[in-house]
Amino acid sequence: MSVVVANLKGSPASAEALLRTVEVGLPKVGGPKGMSPLLPTYLPTKGLEKGSERYAVGPVGYRAMGGVLPPEIIGFDKAAEVVTAKYEGKGTLTMLLYPTPQIAGDHGRQIEAEMNQEGGAAGTVKLRREGPLVLMTTGAWNAAEAQRLVEGIHLRSEVTWNKAMPPEFHAEIRKTVSLLTSILVFCGLGALAAVILALFLGGGRAAIRVLQGKPAATEPEFLRIDLSGSAARIHTEGSGVEHGG
Repeated sequence: MSVVVANLKGSPASAEALLRTVEVGLPKVGGPKGMSPLLPTYLPTKGLEKGSERYAVGPVGYRAMGGVLPPEIIGFDKAAEVVTAKYEGKGTLTMLLYPTPQIAGDHGRQIEAEMNQEGGAAGTVKLRREGPLVLMTTGAWNAAEAQRLVEGIHLRSEVTWNKAMPPEFHAEIRKTVSLLTSILVFCGLGALAAVILALFLGGGRAAIRVLQGKPAATEPEFLRIDLSGSAARIHTEGSGVEHGG
């Protein structure tokens, strides 16, 4: 992310035109990192002061936008994202998003300790955590309004299909399809080889028996143990002789 700090003089129109020129010249980020952040979309729109939204993913940008928390306790080294916004006649809402609920809990406790140290200087402080999201109000809020605000913001899952997938995604898809195709071809060839081998061995054995004057199929032979104590006749295959026990 690029941070631009400008102290412009002149009409608002000329300042806006100059900033747009700077924006065009900034380096562009592609792939997943170039997608618009989701966190600012959680800001409630009712009473939101237009143009007061600020988004940061590092301490330099957070200091430049005038954040209400010390940057060192936010956890930018843990991939934290921060959005602040002002509400007309009220105060400031700060939203922090972390990769995991555990990281959010650790830094949420640090933020709570910091706010307790500041006391009344921070205004009306309402702090709430929901999973990896930490919400905090500061400034001239009515206590009930601040509580309703932080309790009314919830995490949601969003899936969008209006953006083209990055080239890396297509490359991974092609690799996966190629791997699955190779596995299917290998399994098919293995099954065909097993069938051919079974026909060759079984047919060859049957042909050998036919050439020897025996039936192609053989009857299974079982070993029988008679524990009754009586004599049993023993049949010898092909001899035609019966022996008494």
